[in-house]
Amino acid sequence: MFGATPLHHYNFDGLGVTDSVGSADGSLLGGAANSSGMLLLNGTSAYVQFGENLIPSDNFSVAFFAEELSPAPGLAEVISQGYSYGPGFYLGYHPPARSLRVGDQWQNTDVIFPGDRVMHHYAVTTDAVDARLYIDGVCVATNSPIQVSMLGNNTRLGQQFDHWGEFFHGKLDELWVFSGPLTAGEVAQLAAAKPRAPKLSIEISQVRLCWPSQTNVIYQVQYRTALTTNDWADLGPLIPGTGANCCTTDEVMVPRRYYRVVAMP
Repeated sequence: MFGATPLHHYNFDGLGVTDSVGSADGSLLGGAANSSGMLLLNGTSAYVQFGENLIPSDNFSVAFFAEELSPAPGLAEVISQGYSYGPGFYLGYHPPARSLRVGDQWQNTDVIFPGDRVMHHYAVTTDAVDARLYIDGVCVATNSPIQVSMLGNNTRLGQQFDHWGEFFHGKLDELWVFSGPLTAGEVAQLAAAKPRAPKLSIEISQVRLCWPSQTNVIYQVQYRTALTTNDWADLGPLIPGTGANCCTTDEVMVPRRYYRVVAMP
């Protein structure tokens, strides 16, 4: 599937942070939680802590989907590893311009972090030639190769390494870490697999029908199963009006019914 070697993958579908490729599971801390198949970070205390470094020291790729829910008052990091000038790795932004920065060796990409409340795909690749930053499958900036310290804090999501804070308020999904650089086509392939909100499965077993009635009027509730025909069937017995609301319940036996209330002559 990829020329680079997948090391770790997280889709946040379960209750924890489970690595579907390797064995580096993470811990939800400070209120971080999985919600609707995504990692939810509150921007003040929530983060994920791993027990090891996920990102290799060089020749690697990191890719994920992220959506910011509200801007941070200062710096914010979606992912981090290492320590200051170790060199540390992180992907986040620097206010007030919200310029994306990719670690200590690439602190200004001149690319603005999107704040449109939309899920975007981000990827960083680096090899011996250059480092590349992609947004939504498109290369938006390049730099000389970058490295990552294997010392300091292990990989985190939603917070900078100690002791800076820099929490991210938003959602994160489909995090991949590779040994080796992804090609532009492979990044585009990951970006095309955009996460979708889970569909709700709703089963209707009853329909309650009510209408204002008049005394001395008899009503018949009727239904049909298609709007293209005029074949109405009676639903239950005749109902005498009371001068108040009259109601009846249909135990639905088909996926969809259309109803009407008829005043009988």
